[in-house]
Amino acid sequence: MKAQHVTECELLVMKTIWSHPEKDMALPEILGLVNSTYGKEWAPQTVSTFLKRLVNRGFLRVYRQGRSFFYHDIISFTDYREATISDACDFWFDGDAAALVEALHKVKTLTAEDKSKIQKMLKNI
Repeated sequence: MKAQHVTECELLVMKTIWSHPEKDMALPEILGLVNSTYGKEWAPQTVSTFLKRLVNRGFLRVYRQGRSFFYHDIISFTDYREATISDACDFWFDGDAAALVEALHKVKTLTAEDKSKIQKMLKNI
C-alpha cells in the first residue's frame, strides 16, 4: 500500500479517530477531542470539512444514525504508519532501510531499551 497524502490537519483528525478504535465517533466528539488534544480552536464546520475529505479519499466511512453522522476508519493506524515509513524509506533513502535507521539514530537519541528492542528484532529476522 502506498500512503495517500493527507494534510497535517486531516492527519490530526485521523489520529483522534485512531486513538479511539473501540467505537465510531460523531462530529461533536471528534471536534472536542481534536481541539483539546492538539490545542486547536477549530469550528464544527472546519472539522466537518476535514471529515468529508477523508471520506472522499477512502480513509473513513460515514453512516447516519438518527440525526448524527458517525465516522469509522477504513485505513488502520498501523497500515497508514507502515505505508508512510515505507514511502519515506523509498523516497529519502532509495529503499535502503539501514540508511533510514542510521538517520533515525542521528536525529533521535536511542535509549538502552530502544537498542535492546532493535537487537531482539534483528535477531528474529
